[in-house]
Amino acid sequence: MDKKIIIIGGDKRFIYLKKMLQTTFEVIPFTDRDALIHFYNNIEDADVVLLPYPITFDGETVNAPLYKKTVLLSDVFSHLKPKHILLTGGKLPREFHAEEICRTYDYAASEELLWANAKLTAEGLLRLVIEELPTALSATSVAVLGAGRVGTETAKLLSRAGCEVTIFARSTKDFETKVLPFDYFIQHAQSFDCVINTVPALVLDEQRLCALRPDCLILEAASAPYGLDFRVADRHGIKSIIAGSLPGKTAPKTAAEIICKSVLKLC
Repeated sequence: MDKKIIIIGGDKRFIYLKKMLQTTFEVIPFTDRDALIHFYNNIEDADVVLLPYPITFDGETVNAPLYKKTVLLSDVFSHLKPKHILLTGGKLPREFHAEEICRTYDYAASEELLWANAKLTAEGLLRLVIEELPTALSATSVAVLGAGRVGTETAKLLSRAGCEVTIFARSTKDFETKVLPFDYFIQHAQSFDCVINTVPALVLDEQRLCALRPDCLILEAASAPYGLDFRVADRHGIKSIIAGSLPGKTAPKTAAEIICKSVLKLC
């Protein structure tokens, strides 16, 4: 246990991750009671610096919902040295060129992690469908927008749970569930009790939102800038929920195990 690691930010997953990594690393602690200058000194003392997944939501501050203090990415980078190994949970904002300072690896780029995370996200979305809708799963019609990892796993899980599921995607390749091109969304819109979006580009615009029933629930599972026009949804009285980072909310321990496995492969 000769390497020191500091974990910066993160949600509940990273509380569990810290405990898991203690068997391999000396984990340098940081709490909200520490002065930031002490925190940055700890970065310089570490061998491995681990950023959360996702790293940031605004491009400037570290994703740290459990901190009372704001940690700027620029401040973290100003304390990186060539000796460090930087582990990132996704791609860094363009202005940060970590690879010019130290060895940098993206632990979230692992296909194994991405698919496992998609399965946990699907479970979290299923939980929201159960909690938020007044209908039985067998009486619920769901549209899933997008056929990437999260869209595919969500459609599969909801279908197996008894929902009537339709995927809307650019590709109409074979799926376990019904799949249609996006152009067909409006003509089917009135039948949906819930729409789950996984596309990080505007797909639920005013025209498509106006086609939905007012009691339809929208779960926005895409990353920013999202695929839903929230102002239009609000204007039409359509309830929408931002359903981001669900593994950290609904299955933090299991999600931490997935991240830990990817991190240990890198260092």
